[in-house]
Amino acid sequence: MTDSTSVKEFSGTHQAFRDRWSKTDDEMCKHSMSFHLHNTLRKEFFASYLYLLEMIPLVKLYAVTCEYIKGEKQFYYRAQNFYKDVPASEEGMMGDFLEISEIDLEGSRQFLKKFVGPGKAGTKRALDCGCGIGRVSKGVLFPVFESMEMLDMMEDFILHAHECYLGDDADRVEAYYLYNLQEFIPATKRYDVIWMQWVACECVACDH
Repeated sequence: MTDSTSVKEFSGTHQAFRDRWSKTDDEMCKHSMSFHLHNTLRKEFFASYLYLLEMIPLVKLYAVTCEYIKGEKQFYYRAQNFYKDVPASEEGMMGDFLEISEIDLEGSRQFLKKFVGPGKAGTKRALDCGCGIGRVSKGVLFPVFESMEMLDMMEDFILHAHECYLGDDADRVEAYYLYNLQEFIPATKRYDVIWMQWVACECVACDH
């Protein structure tokens, strides 16, 4: 995946993603969210994601539309179909690029510090959306929050998190939710932080 042929193959797609990101940034995001959040997403999340795409082509980016397939919008259907074949393991969660896992977790820890603490968000309870097997919950959120709730659309991932991966931390999970994220409505005033990581990226490239 990292040889010169693969890089050349996906370079056009990556450039298209950069162009669409710029368009989304200028024409959409600034009209739909606070400038503070908009700037944070632009400078940290998207910049990091684009860097990974250019240095290590981790993912194939598909042109998607809002066409419905089997009752689901195309991009939701593709995502769920893709994860059916992903193993419930750290390697599966990282697309076989386990060597970047700790770098990714440390970046998330530093990002979280900006929003949690005295005068900011509390540390009683967090919700991890698109939790997978709990890699980010275990490495980033459990050290900060008293309890967790976890949500994912893949039952195998949630079962592996509870029965194996989280170990003793599983006792601090108050609830697991088997939901597609677009269908889940979180309870109001229940969470200090609602965390989404590696689960909302593809929305930027959509026309919807």
